[in-house]
Amino acid sequence: MIEPHGYFMANWNLYLMLLMAFTAFITPYEVSFLETSPEDAFYWVVRVVDLSFFLDIAVNLNLIFYDENAQKFVSRRSTIALR
Repeated sequence: MIEPHGYFMANWNLYLMLLMAFTAFITPYEVSFLETSPEDAFYWVVRVVDLSFFLDIAVNLNLIFYDENAQKFVSRRSTIALR
């Protein structure tokens, strides 16, 4: 389980912010002016960005959270997934 205020999450959130900025600026340019194919390096860069967003789902499903009602941290995966 991942601590929400730990070192990993701080770096992970920074990484995702950079990817969101990349996506916000590059995607309109890519859609408008580029024809990418799997032979292009840029194509694979964008796929790595997509994979990172997919991995963020897995990270969030393993992220401990604080339950205000129970006044405790929840680390059970099934409870986290249903939240």
